[in-house]
Amino acid sequence: MYDAKGEPTQVGFAIRHKGHPVGITDKFLPFAHAFGARMLSPDWTAPPGFANGPEMVAALQFYGTS
Repeated sequence: MYDAKGEPTQVGFAIRHKGHPVGITDKFLPFAHAFGARMLSPDWTAPPGFANGPEMVAALQFYGTS
């Protein structure tokens, strides 16, 4: 959105709420990585507690309020 002078009045990051779930995940992953979270462990497994560790929780909380 822009004002009469062409300056932005609203900026942000949005994702579509419909569509393929991988596309939505791809948009979130940069935020997760910025918080140090990873979806998989280095050996390509997803042990319990890895994807829902404290870094991922913090990234999701930030993402949900942005």
